[in-house]
Amino acid sequence: SSTNYFLAGAQDNGTQKFTAAGINTTTNATGGDGGFCHIDQTDGQLQITSNTGNNYNRSLNGGASFASLGGTINNNRGQFINPTDFDDAQKVLYCGDDPGRYYAILNLTGAASGLIVSVLEFSNRSVTAVRVDASAANTIWVGASFGTTAALVPMVVKYSNANIGSPTAVVNTTIAAAAGAAISSIDIDPANVNHILVTLSNFGVVSVWESTNGGTSFASIEGNLPDMPVRWGIFAPANAQLNGASGGNGGIILGTELGVWTTSQINGAATQWIPNNGGLANVRTDMLKYRASDNTVAVATHGRGLYTTVLPTVVTGINNPVNTTDFIDYISADKNRLLIAIGTLQTKTMTVSIYNSSGQQVSLSSGKYQNTNIDISRLAAGVYTARITGDKKENYIKQFVK
Repeated sequence: SSTNYFLAGAQDNGTQKFTAAGINTTTNATGGDGGFCHIDQTDGQLQITSNTGNNYNRSLNGGASFASLGGTINNNRGQFINPTDFDDAQKVLYCGDDPGRYYAILNLTGAASGLIVSVLEFSNRSVTAVRVDASAANTIWVGASFGTTAALVPMVVKYSNANIGSPTAVVNTTIAAAAGAAISSIDIDPANVNHILVTLSNFGVVSVWESTNGGTSFASIEGNLPDMPVRWGIFAPANAQLNGASGGNGGIILGTELGVWTTSQINGAATQWIPNNGGLANVRTDMLKYRASDNTVAVATHGRGLYTTVLPTVVTGINNPVNTTDFIDYISADKNRLLIAIGTLQTKTMTVSIYNSSGQQVSLSSGKYQNTNIDISRLAAGVYTARITGDKKENYIKQFVK
């Protein structure tokens, strides 16, 4: 409900609460080593932070205050930082734990309780990634890796009835990677529940894997990606234009040891990835999160803070041309103005059209080809698309958030 509200865990520096863009002072939400954190996407009043060894804090007032879940729920099991994912519909947090099991915290809006779930499929592997499957109630995907008595190949397991002590393993598949390699993330294509993405965070292994049959088997889509750890991967929405209109719609966004990389055309072992680090850096990127309400992707780095971008998308009812090189440098919006910074062309005039998320034109203006401020104070908060055309048929189209 707030464009610039984020929670982000930082090693040795607690979990920080962001409320404004840019380099600003943050508020310390909770202390310790900041781990995974969550905001309930159906009720933002519920927020969760974590630190080491399955120790969690909860806010029931929109982040105004946090309190520990207490000794009957918190424990010192599992990894130093346990991976977690939150089921917004069922109010259950799924967590890593000691080898051979995962941990669930139930009823997080009320009298929360902890549940240890021992599973045979892991053998002596540990949870290194967990993903709630929103298409089916009480269903999760788990990445199990390492092995305590001997190095084991990584494994992907899908559990139904995951919120009880005896879940059902619907899928149980190993990844053809080196023993000891670690699954770092799992994602499910929102447009196709049988399309699964798995990433690995090791050097010297194939790091990006795809299943098109619901997890029964996985194949490499690493393509031309350099040999580096991939720490997170998400599917882009189907109407996203990650690499320009000519690249196709949708695709995958990766957080890697060298910043963010994307592809808009998945093509097996021939998949082509490109770096997308404008405004970022070639910095280790640990996590990506997508917010559908305004097409925002948040990028969490190791040592360089938190970054966001608004994904360019195909807008219904608008012709979406390829942007003309050097026509427009960038656009930037606040509550009252849309700033347009021009490029270096010899264009004389330009026309600026603004469309809402339904493709309806809400503003139209024309003038000289020069840096321009357009009044958008009358527009409601939301996602808009600016289309700028020049007198020599130059084109520029980009989304912005007011």
